[in-house]
Amino acid sequence: MHPAVVTAVLLLVGTTITVADQEGDEGIEDLCSVTPVLCKECHWVAFGRSSVCMRYFETPKTFRDAQAHCHSLQSELVSIHNDQDMLNVKYMSYYFTSGFERRAYWIGGKRSGGGFIYTDGTRFNYNKWLPNQPDNYRGQEGCVESNALKWGMWNDANCSLKKDFVCAKRQ
Repeated sequence: MHPAVVTAVLLLVGTTITVADQEGDEGIEDLCSVTPVLCKECHWVAFGRSSVCMRYFETPKTFRDAQAHCHSLQSELVSIHNDQDMLNVKYMSYYFTSGFERRAYWIGGKRSGGGFIYTDGTRFNYNKWLPNQPDNYRGQEGCVESNALKWGMWNDANCSLKKDFVCAKRQ
């Protein structure tokens, strides 16, 4: 068999085993139903007929620094308003990380008063909180991360922690 074919098969098997071994990754098969479309700018993708382009950054930053990085690209940290949005962001977090590993990443949610808001000004009208979250542990968790302990689920976290992040902007 040709060495390139053997390498491709081994990578596919390794990726499949890695994905199957990740605890709490139910719903990963749903990612096969997502079809990304390249946006006008390199490295940004949209899904379906959406006019929102997203980009996953595998460069851990604090929430504030991640937000500033998005702003430097005329974008915002991603806001998620329904199950389809969540599936699209899960796709970004899976396919655009080295080794297809699950990592916690910032989305645009942050604590404000007794609730949460999105940094882009849209309503915080959807959530995927882990059980018993948000808990504002020790009064120090003001920002929202996804993929904390379970695939695609949310947790409130300390904003000074460094995490990957997803930016979004209109085409």
